[in-house]
Amino acid sequence: MDREEAHAGGRVALRGAEWTAAALILVGAGLLQCVGIRKPFFADDYLFLEQVRGRSLPAALLSADPLGNFVRPVSRQLYFWILSRAGGESPVVFHAVNLAIFLASLLALHAIVRRMLGRVPAAMALAFVAFHYAADVPLRWASGSQDLLAVLFATLCVQLQAKGRWVLAALSLLLALLSKEVVAGAAFVAIIASHAAGGSWRDALRRGTGLIGVTVAWGAWWLFSMSRRPMAAHGLAPGAGNALAAFVHLPQVALACEVRLGGQALGHWSVLAVLPAALAGVAVWLAGRGDGDEAPTSDGRAGKPGAQALGVGGAWALGATAPLVLVAPIWSAYFYLWALFGAGILIAALGRHLNSAWRIALVAALVFCSDNARRLDEFAAVGGAWTWQSHVDRHYVDRALGIVERYLRELRAARPTLPHRSTVFFANVAVSSGWQAADGPLLRWAYRDSSLRSYFRGQFTRARAERGPLYFFAVEHDSLKDRTNDPALLRSFAFSLLLAERPQSAIDALEVADGLGRGGAEFHYWRGLARWALADTLGAKRDLGECGFVPARGLPPGAEAAWNAAARDTAARLATLMRLRQRAALNAWVHARLAASLLAMGRQGEGAIEAYAYRVLAPDDPDAWRKWASAQLAKEQYEPALASLTRYLELSGRRGQMDMEAQQTAESLRRLLHGDVAQMARR
Repeated sequence: MDREEAHAGGRVALRGAEWTAAALILVGAGLLQCVGIRKPFFADDYLFLEQVRGRSLPAALLSADPLGNFVRPVSRQLYFWILSRAGGESPVVFHAVNLAIFLASLLALHAIVRRMLGRVPAAMALAFVAFHYAADVPLRWASGSQDLLAVLFATLCVQLQAKGRWVLAALSLLLALLSKEVVAGAAFVAIIASHAAGGSWRDALRRGTGLIGVTVAWGAWWLFSMSRRPMAAHGLAPGAGNALAAFVHLPQVALACEVRLGGQALGHWSVLAVLPAALAGVAVWLAGRGDGDEAPTSDGRAGKPGAQALGVGGAWALGATAPLVLVAPIWSAYFYLWALFGAGILIAALGRHLNSAWRIALVAALVFCSDNARRLDEFAAVGGAWTWQSHVDRHYVDRALGIVERYLRELRAARPTLPHRSTVFFANVAVSSGWQAADGPLLRWAYRDSSLRSYFRGQFTRARAERGPLYFFAVEHDSLKDRTNDPALLRSFAFSLLLAERPQSAIDALEVADGLGRGGAEFHYWRGLARWALADTLGAKRDLGECGFVPARGLPPGAEAAWNAAARDTAARLATLMRLRQRAALNAWVHARLAASLLAMGRQGEGAIEAYAYRVLAPDDPDAWRKWASAQLAKEQYEPALASLTRYLELSGRRGQMDMEAQQTAESLRRLLHGDVAQMARR
């Protein structure tokens, strides 16, 4: 009797140590990620909130997806409908629930691995995933519900199928598939996990017919509905190279091999990463206290559980990676979150034969590397399947969220309220900040007014400007400034739009300014050039005539003599060119000389307009594109300047190949916009 009591007491102690270890890991993961609960909404969040706002649940589910790409009613419409009503559209509620979902999925993983391998391997798998940096993005982004719900329901599907609860497993799989497509292979993972060692695969497949049926039905519906989703194929890029890259990134992400690309590769590493690593090591040590920890818990199975676990983990990791082939050019570590659950099983299966010290060292090393990867202060600046860094990582999201928080404070401070039907235009706002999307769902959320609209400066149109009260904000020195009452603002807008090669938007800005009494002869001149760029030659000639210019191409008699006479006198030469422009406003040679003179004199604004005139009047002249690029560079319009230089090099042929200044400038711009300089700027 004493022996039985001692044995029972030992089991209780072992179970207590096991769950203490699991609790330690879950609490540690919660503490690590709890800072994300205070983050604001970001980018797509505002679109999903608006989709469900003011709608019944059936209406929200049947409404068109705001992104127009995927069928995810569970993690988008249903999730946002429930939580927006439960929490009054508070981001804290969304982030807190996202964290709870993640922790619940970890518990499901722990149960699966414990069933197959025992308590110590279960603790190893749990620690590996719980502290992994791939979870950071979905836990900081309310829309991360798409990944987190898919992972939770797919993992529950595997667990339920292994327990013989086939109907619940099929229902869970359906919810997972309607959350995100990355779990498309979950049915086969569940079937493999439910296959008893030494049992019949035919029986395992028969038991999994419900899962296969759900997957086939979902896939057919997904394909059938593509025609209703205009953005469904946008960004999808299947191909052999992308497929290889997707599978190469799997071990890279699992081992947390993301480092700086410039300067010190490990300059972001911190000794503080020892803390979660030590906690994980302690948890594995706790789980391993006592004997018998190598054997799986009794579930009526025979054979080699390690071999089965390797099969399940391998199928899980590879099956979860396969769908990522389609999105490899925009890959990020968080795409692999569900694949990491399989990688955790592989690590547990391989590590179960190690002695206690090596197990602890293995898990601690993996967690240490992962924690340092989350400290990476860069992200991939350009698209591509073979970039060595994620395109969206914790640094990307935190930087963008910091911008959103700051701009929201500054916007509300400048304009505590906005009149009904107001339209706001934002200038110099980085697209990656997520501040401005679509037609202003963030603005409508901030002011709780569905009539408000907002756009980038480049989206300026007369119709948008005249729908109601008009406001302008611009980012200056990393702060959002109200420029609504600046009388020169529309002129500045029009000028910037011309530099950015948006002639129609520039025309609209000029016409709105004219309607507000802020126009003049200069505006007619600019509008005439913009209309010529749009092939509206009649409108262009009318505008040029209204500002006193003769819309002629040919130079007047004596023009050459007047030019030669003023060749050594800068002021006289400029005055001569101005007179010639007035008498032959469509002569490209005159504008070319004016642009060169004005730019050389430091009159960058006027020089840029003349360079634009030269470019629109002589679009096949390489020199026109070179001068235009110089003007754009002078005004720090780097992206358009690179496009103009590229066009110059295309038109000039061998001359362009020999133009080392242009070649070097173009290369510098590529580095600045898409290369190593851009990479450094992301820090």
